Amino acid sequence: MRTLKPLALTTLRAPFQHNGKLRLVIVVGAMRHANPRADIPKLLSLYRDGSLMLDELVTRTYTLDQINDGYEDMRTHRNIRGLVLYD
Repeated sequence: MRTLKPLALTTLRAPFQHNGKLRLVIVVGAMRHANPRADIPKLLSLYRDGSLMLDELVTRTYTLDQINDGYEDMRTHRNIRGLVLYD
């Protein structure tokens, strides 16, 4: 039997507002490398089916006008996972 070593967490980052695109951060863990072409559609499918509970992870939402409030809430530990809504 072949034993696999766990991979270290890997973070891929793109600039926050480079050429009008939002920052993308992908954290990969577990026992394999990420395959975005396969993994992202699968994650989206799980979310749409209700199997991946992302909405429950958000503790508060903010508009762009409230972004400074979001940072202050994060600094003072009033918010764990804030989400900025771009409308």
